[in-house]
Amino acid sequence: MLGGSQFWCLTGECIKWINIFVRQNPKFVKRFNYTYCTDEIFFQTLILNSPFKDKVVNDNLKYIDWGGDINAYHPIILEKKDFEKIRQSEKLFARKFDPSKDSDILDMIDKMILLGK
Repeated sequence: MLGGSQFWCLTGECIKWINIFVRQNPKFVKRFNYTYCTDEIFFQTLILNSPFKDKVVNDNLKYIDWGGDINAYHPIILEKKDFEKIRQSEKLFARKFDPSKDSDILDMIDKMILLGK
């Protein structure tokens, strides 16, 4: 089995292929009923063993800071001190935010988007 991020985009053609595959292979689908982190394994396993495997781009366009710990289970909560890193990353999305810890970062991002800066 192959794994990866649960954040991804799929083409209509790929979705059609997946739909046909899962309808024709119920045992494959059933195998994942009791699998840990199915959302990080199921589609990745399908696609990387499909006719679409050479079209995969391994970039979910999401800014995530794991705090330098490759074994971390959760990304760090982004704060206003992280704004410049987010802005310079050229990613379209970011995570993880907690408004109760720092809501200013969200206001800064909103302002950047609205003013185009």
